[in-house]
Amino acid sequence: MPMQIDITRKLAELLGQPGFKFTNEAEVVYFLVELRKILDRHHEATGVSAFQTVRFYADWSVHTAKSKITPAIQVIMELVDKSVPQDIAANHQLLMTAEHLEFIYARELRNEIIALMRDLGLPDDVFVDEEGWLSFVGNLVKVLADQPIQNPVPNISSFCFRPAAEGAVIWEIEFKDQRGFTKFGNAF
Repeated sequence: MPMQIDITRKLAELLGQPGFKFTNEAEVVYFLVELRKILDRHHEATGVSAFQTVRFYADWSVHTAKSKITPAIQVIMELVDKSVPQDIAANHQLLMTAEHLEFIYARELRNEIIALMRDLGLPDDVFVDEEGWLSFVGNLVKVLADQPIQNPVPNISSFCFRPAAEGAVIWEIEFKDQRGFTKFGNAF
């Protein structure tokens, strides 16, 4: 327990700075790594694996290429697979459900981070505030750019973010079926 208290204290110092916003990739990676430590310790102590979307991004952020597919990654990549129809080359329309939109716009990540901050008694202002959130996501996208997830589900060879204009990201997906290589732009 003392180790988790120390991690929580460090995160409180980071997030509790007046007007704090994530200004660089290093802050985002540090934040996610510390959250992952807390989640791992919670899982070891209780057997409960909570905050799967946070775990997904924390795990992805520290790998140059992600080939070990965790259950969290698999669930999210299955959503991506289902959102791209077989005839995407002809109609360029994604099949978006509420779940897909939650992933694409990182809404689920935001919701989970806010819930986790509240569970831990940590400041959540930077995640509740729209400008603070966009700063976090913008730096997260920079961290994840060019770090493919390899073979996450049977139909996908790779999935990655590519750099785009400020406030936007490009998804590149290499499917193993007739969909082939596909990319989509998205503002966040």
